[in-house]
Amino acid sequence: MTPAEKKNLFELLELLREDLITDQQFEMLDEILAADTNARLFYVHYAKMCSELYNFQEAKGNITLEHLTEKIASTEDDFIENNLLAEIICEHDFADEESEEDDCELQQKLARERILGLRKDNNNAYRRSRLKLSGISRFLGAIAAMLIVATCLTLIERKAAEPIIPRPIQEIPFVATITDVIDARWANGSNYAIDSTLRRGPKTLQSGYAEITLNDGVMVVVEGPCEFEFDKSNHLVVYSGNITANVPRKAIGFKVITPYATIMDLGTEFGVSVNKNHYSEVHVFDGEVKLFAGEGQPEAQEQIIRQGGAKYVNVNSTQISDAQYRNDLFARRIVSKERLVWRGEKIDLADVVGGGNGFGTGMKNSGIDPGTGHHVSKITYAERKNQGFVKVGNSPFIDGLFVPDGQNYSCEITSTGLCFTNCPDTLGVCFADLNNCNMMSIGSDDDSQQIELLFNKQRFNYPSRTLISMHANIGVTFDLDEFRNMLSGAKLERFSAEAGLSESAMHDGQFYMTDEDFANSDHATASFWVLVDGQLRFQSPDQHPRSGSKKVDVKLKPEDRFLTLIVTDSDMATGRAWGLFAMPTLEFK
Repeated sequence: MTPAEKKNLFELLELLREDLITDQQFEMLDEILAADTNARLFYVHYAKMCSELYNFQEAKGNITLEHLTEKIASTEDDFIENNLLAEIICEHDFADEESEEDDCELQQKLARERILGLRKDNNNAYRRSRLKLSGISRFLGAIAAMLIVATCLTLIERKAAEPIIPRPIQEIPFVATITDVIDARWANGSNYAIDSTLRRGPKTLQSGYAEITLNDGVMVVVEGPCEFEFDKSNHLVVYSGNITANVPRKAIGFKVITPYATIMDLGTEFGVSVNKNHYSEVHVFDGEVKLFAGEGQPEAQEQIIRQGGAKYVNVNSTQISDAQYRNDLFARRIVSKERLVWRGEKIDLADVVGGGNGFGTGMKNSGIDPGTGHHVSKITYAERKNQGFVKVGNSPFIDGLFVPDGQNYSCEITSTGLCFTNCPDTLGVCFADLNNCNMMSIGSDDDSQQIELLFNKQRFNYPSRTLISMHANIGVTFDLDEFRNMLSGAKLERFSAEAGLSESAMHDGQFYMTDEDFANSDHATASFWVLVDGQLRFQSPDQHPRSGSKKVDVKLKPEDRFLTLIVTDSDMATGRAWGLFAMPTLEFK
């Protein structure tokens, strides 16, 4: 048991002794004793100590502080020894019969001030106040009463003559399952792996990450170090650290409880951070939540926080204040097979073309052969004729490639048979692999020239500034559902990029030319298309190198599956029509 868990158990036993324990607190005590062998041993030591003190009371002899402390020290548990010895000393030194009534009221008030196991930093001062009873004899009488109640483990009032029937220990139900972990290290030697089930009670993730799915479908990502517990099936208590919660519609009303705030979900995804000083901060990624600060106090506040909003609660007041929203503060998803901790970053489709997952795992200066669908590390510049839709077998994120042509066949653009019904007539050939290179090759194999691709007079530097290079005529289709599956149902919001022809390709790398030079140069025009599930969402026809770039911003719906990018020739000419989709990204909510 950690010190925090011991402290929690000790305080529950004190409330039981004083007959101030609530039904909810009794259930918590019952569950702790059923789930933890060390907790039961702690209880036995505590009961043994109480029995010894009770025997002193019955003996009616001269009871000295030295005798009592000697007995307490024999409990074999430093936590019990230190805490109860402090109680006795406080009573012996500071008891005041005149303040008995006031102190009893204070005792009851403070017993109910516990906020799910966490007290304020000045807890010791409060405890000293509540222990000013009328003397050692009164304290021993309270111990005797506690012994009777604790031994029975029941709150039901009984007559003195009735037999004592111990309350049976009930099996604590599982409330959640570990669904993924990355380098997770737990306190007390716990080894929660994937598919491990969790019961209620405090837990400490010392380092690493854990994805936990509750029985009602709520998915929680915990980032170590973090102290937390599942108080109920729909309540998560966070004492310190960072968590995110993704709440499905059926679990609306899920609550995250911190020392000084409660966050109630209204159908959303959000993050909660509790620092070492117990400041609570809330960031909403999607939907909205209701934040309560100082709940149960006259000056309590509540506010609705919507997508893109952030608030914090100051421990020194009940005020709710604005915080700077940060999309990257929280670990929102973990994918152990990819060694990925996702903090809301955009997916880079140029990285996907290089065989990656969109987060920098792909190869630069690589691509895909439109004739075979295989990834290649060396780009081939050669004419390839239309072969229909070609599936890409070694990347789950790319559905396939094709050579667009509406002249002689139905232009199939997905593995499910969707077609580009308004595809223009083209030459029906492409001249290079789909790739993420910032260089192009001009000339024959024996006498080729490598030229850097420039776009709006800017250079590309993988992975900070990326591109998908698509010489007309070529098309590629991405499977959006695979990205959602990788990130456990994260909500895609939009595809964005800048589309256009590289100006450096029109005259052997001389990207800055006069109008006369441009008029006399060997150049071509091309058209750009973006489709979602076969439906046209963006087009920019007949662009030439001096047209500049066109901003692409395509909003995505939850039901959208296939994203298709296409570059086609214009007027049946493809010479140096190096189409680019610069900074091609998928953005999530």
